[in-house]
Amino acid sequence: EPREVGLEPSHSNLTMAPELSLKLKVVYSPQPSCLVGLPQETATRLGLSLRSVLAVQWTPNSDADEDCKTIFVAWSGEVALQGAGSPQLIIPRSLAECSNLPQGTEVTVSRVAAAPRAKYVELEPVGSDDWEIIELRQEAVEAQFVNQVGAVAPGMAIPVWINGRGGMINLRALSVD
Repeated sequence: EPREVGLEPSHSNLTMAPELSLKLKVVYSPQPSCLVGLPQETATRLGLSLRSVLAVQWTPNSDADEDCKTIFVAWSGEVALQGAGSPQLIIPRSLAECSNLPQGTEVTVSRVAAAPRAKYVELEPVGSDDWEIIELRQEAVEAQFVNQVGAVAPGMAIPVWINGRGGMINLRALSVD
């Protein structure tokens, strides 16, 4: 039976499927999106379909008394080749870096059994350059956000790639309704 596991208080309305949790090793990809890839066997074991939402949890520094970190991502449907060793979570480098998730980190990945659909996401640019790009290309930012991001939670840092000369901008989710 699904139950809540290790979520921050602001995420407690999500239903986790803990019996479907797996330990995976983070591997970076150069993909310009916030969608993750998994080996087919891992996706099958987690019972995923396209754009399934996943909770990714880890402890930033095993030597410190830091709290467990959680980000939410969606599976792109990308089937990654399984490398030697432990199963892998293929995550875009920029998303991992925004989340302070180092390559090689062991994470616990759980399928979110009941993720609500967002009707409205309030975002804040992280830096002054990000503000400038949004002022110049607001419609493009909105369109790319919808195309590139499959899951978001308040407080989450999100990179968004803008077509053309805009490059990548960093946003922070302030609220999700």
